[in-house]
Amino acid sequence: MDLITIAQALKSDLAALRVARPVTHVYNPLDYVWANYKTYLERFGARPREVVLIGMNPGPWGMMQTGIPFGDVGMVRDWMGIVGEVDTPAGQHPKRPILGF
Repeated sequence: MDLITIAQALKSDLAALRVARPVTHVYNPLDYVWANYKTYLERFGARPREVVLIGMNPGPWGMMQTGIPFGDVGMVRDWMGIVGEVDTPAGQHPKRPILGF
């Protein structure tokens, strides 16, 4: 199985995830910024590698904004050369907006 197929399966599994109170907002970057994540996997995970970061980092400034795990906006845009559309997820928290690049 390639990384994109695995990520698509995880994306599907996460879609069914529901959380209980006190959690009120949940973002799934695999939904609203899938194209950037897919580009990342194609560019940096297609060949045999010792390490490919495939998780989701917590926090408002990394994958949540760009779709790239553990990558802040500047690193993803300037160093990795990935700049794509970032949709606005449904039900954004007013203090944690998705600003994209």
